[in-house]
Amino acid sequence: IEEMSWVIGRINDCYNEDQNISADWLSIREVQVSTALEFDYARWINTDDLNDPENDPIHMVDYPTLGHRFANAAADLIKELKGTCLSFPVNQIWLLFKL
Repeated sequence: IEEMSWVIGRINDCYNEDQNISADWLSIREVQVSTALEFDYARWINTDDLNDPENDPIHMVDYPTLGHRFANAAADLIKELKGTCLSFPVNQIWLLFKL
């Protein structure tokens, strides 16, 4: 993983407490962020505001904003790492997210 730069979209803040999945859902969110913060060549983006709590609380509904956030995070990462030992070609950025 040290040879790959990446951006992850944290799963959104929608979870169903009635089904007892909230603890697992929150744990996954924490791991996603803590893992991204652990590496200089990784970033995470927030997706909490991209679902529709009234009609579709789980799935993304604003894909253009999601795409912009991934692109901006990747561009910032490229700028930050340029000229460092962690510098990499643009085609080696991996965007990892769950839709």
